[in-house]
Amino acid sequence: MTVNMRKSLSRMLRGQKKFRRLVEASLLRLPQKAGLRQRRVPRPGLVPVKEFGSNPGRLRMKLFVPRRLAAKPALVVVLHGCRQTPESLDAASGFSRLAAQRGFLLLYPQQRQENNTQRCFNWFRPSAIARDRGEIMSIRQMIDHTCRCHGADRSRVYLAGLSAGGAMTQALLAIYPQFFAGVAIFAGMAYGSARDAVSAVRQMKSGNSRSPVELGDAVRAVSPDHRAWPCAGMERTSTKCRFTF
Repeated sequence: MTVNMRKSLSRMLRGQKKFRRLVEASLLRLPQKAGLRQRRVPRPGLVPVKEFGSNPGRLRMKLFVPRRLAAKPALVVVLHGCRQTPESLDAASGFSRLAAQRGFLLLYPQQRQENNTQRCFNWFRPSAIARDRGEIMSIRQMIDHTCRCHGADRSRVYLAGLSAGGAMTQALLAIYPQFFAGVAIFAGMAYGSARDAVSAVRQMKSGNSRSPVELGDAVRAVSPDHRAWPCAGMERTSTKCRFTF
């Protein structure tokens, strides 16, 4: 199982270059926003934030606040893959460079090796992705803290994830769809496709064995009253989707 998991992780990590191209193709096309104001930050780069909530998932938080921050900035939340750090994914994707250019806030939740030896988000573990519990609750607390402390526009919170981060993105979307204006998932397994490490590795190796209807039922079961879902890589406005950073 260890060999197969390493092979699966290796394939996912090789997707970083494609991930960066997709990010740049989507975000660099966005129009420049007027009304940016100067704001000082403690130091350039991703800054650790220690006090953001009860943190039931025992995750770390890294935040990038650009020197030129929009008056009511958007917030982009990015979830890294296995064996990655926020810094390594940011270097591959260029998100902080785009945040500095466009004036939006950038949040990177970070997995700890104590939680997962491969530093994967535990997207397959029910206790980690249950509503208001575990790792997804920690990420929700990070989002709330950032919006509260930096004046982020709660109607423009975007979510992106790669590999295990992509799978955790789908869990966040299934549990808290009302929090996000748009999502981008890269090489992430579907919500409800695994319930433990063994089935997760099997799904990564052989592909998903559940039907689209079954996967849709899994999402509807946790958010039965939600009807308007975030757009893939875009923001929904009325009945249409558009880019609005």
